[in-house]
Amino acid sequence: MSADVEYPAASLRNRKSLTALILAGLVLIGLLLLWFARKPLALNYVHRALAERGVPAQFDLTRFGFRRQRLEHIVIGDPKSPDLTADVAEVGFGLAGFTPSITYIRAQGVRVRGRLIRGRLSLGALDRLVPKSTGKAFALPEVDVDLSDVQMRLETPGGVIGIAVDGQGKLSDGFSGRLAAVAHSLKLGGCIADRPVALVNVVITARHPAIDGPLRADRIACGDAEVRHVLSSIDVALSPSLDHWNGGALLATSTVSKGDYGVAALRGRIGFEGDRTDTRAHFRLSAAGLRLADIPRRFEALSGTPLAPIAGALRQAIDAAALSINADSSVEIFADRSRYGFRLAPLTVQSASGARFDIRPIGSDGGLGWSPANGMLLAATITTSGGGFPETAARLRRSGAGISGQIQSMPYSAGDATLTLDPVRFGGSAFTARIRLDGPLADGRIEGLDLPIDGRLGRDGSLIINSACTTLGFSSLEIAGTRIGTAHLPLCPIDGALLIRRADGRLGGGATIAGAELRGQIGNAPLVLTAQRVSASIARPGFSSDGLSVRMGEGRDPTRLDIAMLTGTLAASGLVRAAFGRRWQDRQCPVADLRWCGGLEPA
Repeated sequence: MSADVEYPAASLRNRKSLTALILAGLVLIGLLLLWFARKPLALNYVHRALAERGVPAQFDLTRFGFRRQRLEHIVIGDPKSPDLTADVAEVGFGLAGFTPSITYIRAQGVRVRGRLIRGRLSLGALDRLVPKSTGKAFALPEVDVDLSDVQMRLETPGGVIGIAVDGQGKLSDGFSGRLAAVAHSLKLGGCIADRPVALVNVVITARHPAIDGPLRADRIACGDAEVRHVLSSIDVALSPSLDHWNGGALLATSTVSKGDYGVAALRGRIGFEGDRTDTRAHFRLSAAGLRLADIPRRFEALSGTPLAPIAGALRQAIDAAALSINADSSVEIFADRSRYGFRLAPLTVQSASGARFDIRPIGSDGGLGWSPANGMLLAATITTSGGGFPETAARLRRSGAGISGQIQSMPYSAGDATLTLDPVRFGGSAFTARIRLDGPLADGRIEGLDLPIDGRLGRDGSLIINSACTTLGFSSLEIAGTRIGTAHLPLCPIDGALLIRRADGRLGGGATIAGAELRGQIGNAPLVLTAQRVSASIARPGFSSDGLSVRMGEGRDPTRLDIAMLTGTLAASGLVRAAFGRRWQDRQCPVADLRWCGGLEPA
């Protein structure tokens, strides 16, 4: 027996509703269980993710919501020497389309240890959490940050830097904060900075960061060069990718020195623009109280020579110019994987005394500069004028290991002396010139002195003048009441050259004249002087003469003086000491009056 049972439609609907209600209740119960288990699940997930990356970490998850999480008492790295600790870190999440993203970070009481290794920043265990580079250009993220009491200890090959950061705002637009950096000392490229400090403001507008604020250091030293009490104020704007910059800096220092050279104070303004490989800058600097202690000593060596008035005028010009100078120049600083260095072009230095020094580049890549790959760069015209300096114009190029070009100079007069230089020509490390000079000599004067110059510059800074024989000429010579007419004397070097300036500044060299013959007169009496050999040394200032013969007068009975050997010393007043190897013969000079013998006095 069978029967068909029919249920009403309303009953079916009630059954379906009940089923849906039961399912919804089960889902709700599941969600509630998941909600209450969210922290253990999240902790388990985070610990597993950190363990997979080999990152030791300890923290307390004190808040876990769908949009914001809060961690406290964070320790990352070795607990005995952690790479990061933080009191509080909050992270907010949002959606970028259908992709979750971080939208908010708040950090408080953070301490980080960093190391600069081969130019790259390492944060220890934190390095394992940094995502791999995608190759895309760097861009500041759309993240709102709130940083309070964030500090880093950065260890570098040159020293330890302490860095502190505070600030709030969106990193892509609107962030405002302050950064402080300080070190006891920093070493970089052979230089050392004592107590460098930076206190700068950091502002980000439309992904363009800007930095401004003061920088200072007690002392910066590079070898024997040092700058004391450096104070600068910078203002720099960066591109969104942080690979382009422009801005400026004000600079002030107290003493700047290198050996015997220096300034009492330096002030200036620098403007710059560039990228990671090439930066161009323009600077204007003013310096007061130049110290050039080595220059006066070199001029003193010319005392008593025909160049003494010239040297005195140049010394006065240098002293006047050294009171205050202003420099204006453009400089290019380049650095990439294959090259680095700098190039000045152009450069103008002016003084309140009226002195002016200019360097102008020859060609688009000319100027004055240096790079380790190519050494010194020199392709420029150099001029000096005004302020008591001679008018000169030089056109010089670096050629191989030396310099090529020429220098032209107008005649330079000072007191009763005039110096004229034929064009000085350079080629490699050698140069040639010709000196013509009129000037005082002891209590007399020399006119038309003519001396060819053949010189060489050493790589160590040494200077060698006339290492081979040449001819010294003059048109007239008056000294101690004696007048000598035109003469041409064979001049040969001793000690290697007529003049040597060694790399350490010591002077050497000297000259010898063989078979010298001079004709002139004393009063109205004719005079003939001959010598087998006359020598003069620079290292030990003085002279010596062998086989000196003096003939004065005419007729059958002239006055004659023969001296086998004579040595003496020259000073501003003339011959101040002379020693005879043998007394005079035949007609002797009166012992009471030897002026006609050239101012000699018996030893």
